[in-house]
Amino acid sequence: MTAPGLHYTIDVRLDTGRNRLDGWTTIRYRSGADSALPAIHFHAYPNAFSGPRTIYAREGERQAEKYDIRFARPSERGWMTIDSVTADGAPARIVMNETLARVDLPHPLAPGDSVALRLHFTVQIPKQFDRFGHTGNAYSIAQWYPKVVVYDDLGWHLDPFHFMSEFYGEYATYDVTVTLPDRLWVGATGVPCGAEGGDNEIPRFPAETPRDSVTVSMGVVLADSLAGRWPAGTLDVETDLELPHGSPPVTIAVPRQGHATLRVPRGSPVHYSYHWKDAKGVALEEADAAGRPGPLRLILAARDLAVQDTLRALAAKAGPRDTILPSLKTLRFRAERVHDFAWVACPDYVGSDTTWAGIEVSALVFREDAAKWREIKAQTVDALRHHTRVVGPYVWPRFTATEAFCGGGAMEYPMLVMDEPAMNSGLVRSLDDTNAHEVGHEWFYGMLGSDERAHPWMDEGFTQYIEHDYTDAKYPHGLFRHVDRFPWVGRISALDLDEQSYLARAWARDERPIATPADGHPGYPTYGVAAYSKPASMLHTLRGMVGDSLFTEFLHLYYRRNLLRHPRPPDVIRAADGATGQDLAPFFRSWVETIDRPSFALGAIRRERAGADYRTSVVVVRKEAMVLPVTVEATFADGTRQERRILARDRRTPAVFESRSPLRSARLDPRHEIIEMDRLDNGSGTLPPMRFHFLTGFPSAEAIGVSYGPTIWHGDEEGLRLGGWMDGRYLPSGDFPCGIYGFDGGLSYGARDGSVAYRAGLWGRAGVLGARSRLRTLIARDEGLFRAGLHAENTAMAPARRHPYRSWKLSAEYRDRSELRAVDPQYWSSGKTWNGGLALGLETIGPRHSESVQIEYRRGISVGADQHHPLSTWNYNWLRLTANQNLSPLPGGLKASWRIAAGTAFNQAPSELQFDIAEESRLDALDRFYANDRGPLRESDHFLVPGGGGARGYSGRAILGKRLLAATLEIEHAEYPVYLFSDAGRVEGPIASPAGRAHSGRRRRGRPIRADRRGVSCLGRQPRIRGEFLACPVAILGRDGPSPHAVAIRGSM
Repeated sequence: MTAPGLHYTIDVRLDTGRNRLDGWTTIRYRSGADSALPAIHFHAYPNAFSGPRTIYAREGERQAEKYDIRFARPSERGWMTIDSVTADGAPARIVMNETLARVDLPHPLAPGDSVALRLHFTVQIPKQFDRFGHTGNAYSIAQWYPKVVVYDDLGWHLDPFHFMSEFYGEYATYDVTVTLPDRLWVGATGVPCGAEGGDNEIPRFPAETPRDSVTVSMGVVLADSLAGRWPAGTLDVETDLELPHGSPPVTIAVPRQGHATLRVPRGSPVHYSYHWKDAKGVALEEADAAGRPGPLRLILAARDLAVQDTLRALAAKAGPRDTILPSLKTLRFRAERVHDFAWVACPDYVGSDTTWAGIEVSALVFREDAAKWREIKAQTVDALRHHTRVVGPYVWPRFTATEAFCGGGAMEYPMLVMDEPAMNSGLVRSLDDTNAHEVGHEWFYGMLGSDERAHPWMDEGFTQYIEHDYTDAKYPHGLFRHVDRFPWVGRISALDLDEQSYLARAWARDERPIATPADGHPGYPTYGVAAYSKPASMLHTLRGMVGDSLFTEFLHLYYRRNLLRHPRPPDVIRAADGATGQDLAPFFRSWVETIDRPSFALGAIRRERAGADYRTSVVVVRKEAMVLPVTVEATFADGTRQERRILARDRRTPAVFESRSPLRSARLDPRHEIIEMDRLDNGSGTLPPMRFHFLTGFPSAEAIGVSYGPTIWHGDEEGLRLGGWMDGRYLPSGDFPCGIYGFDGGLSYGARDGSVAYRAGLWGRAGVLGARSRLRTLIARDEGLFRAGLHAENTAMAPARRHPYRSWKLSAEYRDRSELRAVDPQYWSSGKTWNGGLALGLETIGPRHSESVQIEYRRGISVGADQHHPLSTWNYNWLRLTANQNLSPLPGGLKASWRIAAGTAFNQAPSELQFDIAEESRLDALDRFYANDRGPLRESDHFLVPGGGGARGYSGRAILGKRLLAATLEIEHAEYPVYLFSDAGRVEGPIASPAGRAHSGRRRRGRPIRADRRGVSCLGRQPRIRGEFLACPVAILGRDGPSPHAVAIRGSM
């Protein structure tokens, strides 16, 4: 088996009116197979977007709960057809199977022989789903042509377009001709080789446009075909010169006799076109040789000059149902030794060019983003320089970085990368970080062409690592832009993010081996860790094991041996062994083929006197299965330090130190050279390491992140309350919002009444309860309410954080409100309460809908909770069911949601557990201390404390009872900030009225307590501001209550 030979000649036209490509390709294929090939196989990737039944679309729904193709209009989907196939001029049969095609050759292709295939193909460009598509007039053209499938020693790699997979291609030469409207500027794989009918002299970044200008004198004469037809109106010249502050492009009028003058930047490309306005005011455009409107003319002036143009024809004016194609140009590109070809096109591009190490480097960005992206060219050069030093030389003559819509943040192709507009951030250096990653793919994917489906870690993992190395070297204080102004937030790096991402999946017991093929993952969370985060963590650990110089030699050797080839995992191991002289196969086997986890702790320390010296044994405890060498650092009383590197094969392995003074402290892995599950037990101190942040900060695997801040509050009874709070979390993530371990606390003092309030809580993951479990204890006292509780909870998810989510929570709590009356007694009962609870929850998602259901049961004992019988004791039972569903998108761009709440309390439940027609019970709002006594929650912040019956018209009404039935319905339009809603509810039992009086709840004339509400609300978009305008009626309470005809006009912000 030898490498095949492959040459593409592609001639394609872009029809922007129909968003369609039409082209011919001639492919010369030389077989490297050991046996005759009866057929040649192709990828037809655009068919992945043809409908909801494709492999790509079905996997997207299953793996990412993504339904955009299902609900896309037919005109928004994409497809490819291939016809008119010949092989060496003879007709050949083609068989299409979604994203794969087979061309049956008239005669089998013998080993070493060549065949010339000619195919006609048509491609419908979809809206941007993933990599290939258009967003408005911006085109990202990737995976767009019939691409030959790789044939190697494993045979044909007949991989369809998978949702979770990238690509594998054979190295080839590409000669590509693109015909498209004159006003589109193009960036592409390869080197430009000429243009016809127009040019690709892209306007420069405004900041790089020379301030020095020259004068261009412009005159126009009419060809014989337009003789005597000089416009009675004006002849205008529209340029792409842009004035400062986003002013429209410059337009000048050319007189019939004489010239118009235009000032243009010296040496900068300026394009212009002629617009004709006749006596009736009808606007026409100049036509090109084919009669198409709007050809662009180019000025590239280094000095003052005169331009004399001849207008030869005017474009016909389109009728009501006519479509007139714009003026077209043809661009040619050539690329050698690449395995794919991609291009972008947009009329709004501006560009910037430079040369580094003999390589032409270009940057294309949308004109409106030029100021924000002004550093992209320099950042690209920085990344090329770094990656060349760390890995090896960039072998191609040109590289282009573009701002483009590609549906996934960013995407790489040979000699070209696409970065989404959203990658630029004012808070973190995400654009430089992301662009460095994509540039890194020119090595790991481009020049080292591994199979991205079978071995995704070989391109993504290595690229992720050199991205870390680049940003760590360039930004030693981290990626946060404003760390100099807010130093207390701490440092956050790309490696920190990947380390925490990997550890979150490992702690959740929701990971797959690194060796898992891309299409073998259940969803992106496991794919992202196995392909990106964990391999980068592995390489970071390997560097710590072998040292910087040997690790760099490993990368160089891997690059040299596999340049412009298709390496596989054994090639990585051979390069590592060769560079280090070690047998690293067990290291890679543990990281790549298993889900063994690295975790070590500092164990017992034993000190002995040996004459005048000391002998100290420090035990390293291996808590998980992975075996790694670990550095132990010992610090002695005289200030000296020693290190020992031990291989932790056994569960307990001692490191022995001899010194002249006693040991003061010991620490594992002092330079963070390995990634491990829990670093809090790596030191000999009594308390775990902590990093303090004022108000907020970035998490770190090195220590518990402790946020702290002041408490300033004014209460009705205590007056001004002053104090402070703190919240500590270790490794918070989506799976563990409060961290693997954590604590919180608060202390405040009421200036008026001298009351002291405090809160202290502690929690941690308890693996025996579930992978995402939390066990929490809490003690708190606030305004005479003392409570202590123990809570256990867990959420079970389908692999890769997919739905359904199943949650449970067990709680046991004691509450004592005997010492101080409640400020608002309609919400709180005096006395003592013991209660336990169980809550079960379910969340699901599907096409156009998502649902959640929760059922909660509580049983308790109250003592002295009845103001008429202070010594009474009774049991109570409490049950609540809530269900809601969101429906989106519905026909016409509508969204809808509904919610049902039903509950009942048996015997005499305390007031804090009464059901409210509008909002959550006071007990369930205790996480916000100000909710303790301050009347209705919605008067403080309704939308932070949702719940109860949800009837928004009764915000602040204190309508509580023992039984609740309520429903809400809301409808809004996806594009307009208006929604309609209707709420209705019923609450029964001993009820607190709006005036705070207790009602017996007796039925009068068969009418129970009821509440109904309808209304209209408007909300803005950013930020979302909500106003409630109308509610009626308020309540029907019987003869002793308010008038049943009362109408309330209520509003809240």
